[in-house]
Amino acid sequence: MTENLRTIVDAFWHRGWVRVPAVYDAQAVRSIAELASAFASSIAAEAVSHERANICDVDEEGRLFPRKLDFPYLRHLEFRAFILAPRLQAVLKAVLGMQSYLVRDHIFMKPPRCGSAKPFHQDNAHMMCEPVDQVITAWIALDEATEANGCMQYLDGSHRGGTLPHNISPERPYNVEPVSTHVLNRFPVCHVCALPGDVLLHHALTFHASGSNATDRWRRGYASHWVGRGVRSANDTLKWAYSETVGEGLVQQRAP
Repeated sequence: MTENLRTIVDAFWHRGWVRVPAVYDAQAVRSIAELASAFASSIAAEAVSHERANICDVDEEGRLFPRKLDFPYLRHLEFRAFILAPRLQAVLKAVLGMQSYLVRDHIFMKPPRCGSAKPFHQDNAHMMCEPVDQVITAWIALDEATEANGCMQYLDGSHRGGTLPHNISPERPYNVEPVSTHVLNRFPVCHVCALPGDVLLHHALTFHASGSNATDRWRRGYASHWVGRGVRSANDTLKWAYSETVGEGLVQQRAP
């Protein structure tokens, strides 16, 4: 980790997001990316037979490619070891000021030439958690992320408001978008390029998006959502959690 933790923490709370370079080494990232592709490809093939093409992206020739892999933590021990790596845990604890536990995870695949865009949204529109300052997302680059292949985009400083109403996107029902788009014009947009092994952290209220993939290579990213021990949710978010608090300030990982 090449940046001082104090610098990372200050940047996160000032901007609502921060890039932490080289949290994971190249070999670990390459292994996880290959494992994700193997699982996601089998799911895409299954989607064809079960008419679940909504979990796929489609290229110009009508071929289906996996859009994302849900709940990788439950699928293989290698995913679990990766997402619970001590280096990531140290950064999360420094930013939140407490131990956090894993609520949910996905790997967004962004296949070549057809990886779809994600509109600007807040994670807490899905999660409905309070106190929201104890909710954080860690997005791990498994490939180089550039503007051309759909890197993350953040609205700088947009974490300082509340959770805004969102609606399901009429074109892609697996996405949500804010009811009012006026907020999107109030903050500068930052396109954040990343190298494999870099981690992008963002607050649950920070508006973020990603573009489509116009290149010939994959742009895979492992997204994980974490909460502190004091968090409660207005919906079933915490029922999906992989871990639970035990005693005063202790966290125990649940077996899948």
